[in-house]
Amino acid sequence: MTDRRPETVVIRTRSRTPGRRRFLAAILVPTLLLCLSVFFGARTLYRQYRFTGREIQGAVTAEDLFEAIITIQEIRGLSNIYLNNRDSAVAAEQTRKTEELTARLRESRLISLGRKFAIDQELRAITARLSRLSGLGDGSADSIHLFERYSAVIQDVLNLLLVVVERSGLIIDPELATYHLVEETMRQVPDLCEGFAVMRGLGSGLLARETLTAGEREIFDRKLSTVLDLLARFRRTLMVIRMASGDPAGEICPEQETMYRELALFLSSCKTLAAGTLDMEPGEFFAQGTRAVRSLEELFERTIDTLVSRLGQRR
Repeated sequence: MTDRRPETVVIRTRSRTPGRRRFLAAILVPTLLLCLSVFFGARTLYRQYRFTGREIQGAVTAEDLFEAIITIQEIRGLSNIYLNNRDSAVAAEQTRKTEELTARLRESRLISLGRKFAIDQELRAITARLSRLSGLGDGSADSIHLFERYSAVIQDVLNLLLVVVERSGLIIDPELATYHLVEETMRQVPDLCEGFAVMRGLGSGLLARETLTAGEREIFDRKLSTVLDLLARFRRTLMVIRMASGDPAGEICPEQETMYRELALFLSSCKTLAAGTLDMEPGEFFAQGTRAVRSLEELFERTIDTLVSRLGQRR
């Protein structure tokens, strides 16, 4: 009897692998692309958030530096008055403002902000220079020399302000309105303030001494001409800013007529002084110049508030 083994039947089936691959590709590829899109979008938003935050910190630091500039300008003017008339009350006011400023420059907040933009060492050096200059106000230096040394400190702080603007990214902000605000606030207003403060300081010293030589009149006239040019440029820039930012009603500078009136009044006194016919006490001239500078300072602060508000709306 023959042993028969059962026959093995092989059933061949069509492979399903290509179909599965197509199915997985149809599902996974769009999902992967969506995930990548969400990831890169989130990263872009995060970078924008950090960039905007750095811009806001830059604006706040610039405002602190500008306030320091305003105070140094006052100290310089008071020093020039004192060295020309030896008024002890003026010397006391100069000392008080110097002590307040050096204490403010040593505050942890400003040093911390300065460290973010790598200017903390420069701030410490400026503080030390101001302390040394305060010691020269006793008469060990002539008024012109001391005036120039204070002016050099002011220029250094102005340069630090521009460094902060650059390193914070404010100067490359993509919004046109923000760019114009930065151009006005960080570049032109500080220069204009310094121009008026120089006129205030020099004029007050001349009135305190009660003499005006031909050489001093020439210097004063040259400084006055520079201020007039800066003011004309600023007026043109402010008009452009208002139109570019959609601010024809003057939201950025709502009291510009008052500001221009204060500036014009002081400039009129400066012209009279240059002609040698001004009958005004040094303190009165200094106060009039201070009102002009303060009007520009208020514009700076108002513009910074507008700038920070616009930046904050992005976050």
